[in-house]
Amino acid sequence: MLGIIIKQAATGSRQVALYSFCVLLLTACSKHSEPVIPQDAGLAFYNASQVLRQELVKTGGSARILLNVEDPHYAYDSVTGNNGVYMPDFRASNPDNDAQQIYPVSYVTPVTPAWMTYMRVYPGTQKVAFLAPDSSILIQTGIDTRAGENTSLYLTDSLGYYQAFHTTDDSHPAHDQVQLKLIHLGPDAGLLVCTVNNTVLDGGKTFVYRTDGGWNNFPAPDVTAQVLLKVRVSPASDTTMVIGSTTINATPGHSYSLILNGYYYDQHYLDPGRGKRMDIIPDFRLSVIKNK
Repeated sequence: MLGIIIKQAATGSRQVALYSFCVLLLTACSKHSEPVIPQDAGLAFYNASQVLRQELVKTGGSARILLNVEDPHYAYDSVTGNNGVYMPDFRASNPDNDAQQIYPVSYVTPVTPAWMTYMRVYPGTQKVAFLAPDSSILIQTGIDTRAGENTSLYLTDSLGYYQAFHTTDDSHPAHDQVQLKLIHLGPDAGLLVCTVNNTVLDGGKTFVYRTDGGWNNFPAPDVTAQVLLKVRVSPASDTTMVIGSTTINATPGHSYSLILNGYYYDQHYLDPGRGKRMDIIPDFRLSVIKNK
């Protein structure tokens, strides 16, 4: 098109060339202002940091997540931004999501357990920066997303040391099954085991901080009725002790993640950024999200 315009200008048809160029420019500007939403890969964010979670609840503010943007003070023009550049963030816990801080989240219909949804991104490496409410950078990381796959990126903290942890969430439960997996993001809970209806997950595997298991299948004898799953989490050293428990009314043909997060013991540390002592009151949780 530009080649045609240049040729016309060279032969003296300057008005036609100028008109064609303006049409092309206006068309390009029109397309540029419309958000482009790619449909190839799914990405979600989960705040598993107790320190940040409690700060957001206390202040009622938000903690932004920069996606493929390096300037921590970058201001998005709208909720979706320009050209589909999203504005992810964590906000004070919503009761409709079991007080979990997730992005993206739907406020249309309350669901329990919270149902994980995913923003659409191009496949490839995504540059991510988790910010504090004051826009200081907590951690920068990268995550590889693949076409046709859903990935969750978790923010964790251990005595002021922030890290990211990711899971691939795609599951394929049969119509007469329920699938479960455990994600251990409790920084001081130690080595743990998890039982569901007296069956130890992952064949008796013990979980350390920042690890997850595979999908475990549980039968659903009646596909028209929910399956009652009783979950217990115990220290590997004493399985008679229960440090976390919940009951899930699971729907056949669906999958769920069990997320351990928060501190189990009283803790304190010196925050180098603020230069003051941080006292942590235990808020250990066994949270549940529905992946499919």
